[in-house]
Amino acid sequence: MDIVISFLPGNKFAGHTIRNAISEGTYNQNGNEILFGNFSMTKIGEDEWGGSFLAVLHACTLQSQSPCAASTLQVSGNIMKIITPLRYDIILQRI
Repeated sequence: MDIVISFLPGNKFAGHTIRNAISEGTYNQNGNEILFGNFSMTKIGEDEWGGSFLAVLHACTLQSQSPCAASTLQVSGNIMKIITPLRYDIILQRI
């Protein structure tokens, strides 16, 4: 799998893209809304897919309004779609 996000206990997440590791991430979920907070990652230039994934994680900070609008989660079976208020959305499959 090229891009992975793992949701951990305590509203934490970690994962990786093809080129970078992501750790110490935080998020808040309220029903079907999610806001990704801060996270740490290695600093290697991303390809198109990794860059799009990071745009989803940065969706709140990329907005010009405060407070930012949350992203929306749609879960069906083992598929999760994260829809941002921006033009970046992502579909993930549970493994």
